[in-house]
Amino acid sequence: MFSHAEEKFHFAVHALTGAAPQRQRLENAFAHLSYLKAEELPELLQPRLTEIQEELEYVSGIAWHVSASAAIAKMSDEQVSQLARRVHDLHDALMNLSRPYPTSASDIK
Repeated sequence: MFSHAEEKFHFAVHALTGAAPQRQRLENAFAHLSYLKAEELPELLQPRLTEIQEELEYVSGIAWHVSASAAIAKMSDEQVSQLARRVHDLHDALMNLSRPYPTSASDIK
């Protein structure tokens, strides 16, 4: 049901774990999330994505999907780190809501 969002977050989190400096990794992550709409997430998670998007727009003064890098460039190292953590945490929450838990030991592979 949320496969598009799952795919976008998969690539975003993969970008966060690369070898580049943290700001560049975060910019790369947002390149994967650039046109993701909150409505593509489970209702419970929509406000979390909207908050991230609004924060990027506030910092840069530009629509977040146009230039997340402009906002990231203006952020402190601590803000960049916190934003990366929020993206990671949102990915985890999405995976937890999207994937059923195994019902027995035989379901675990």
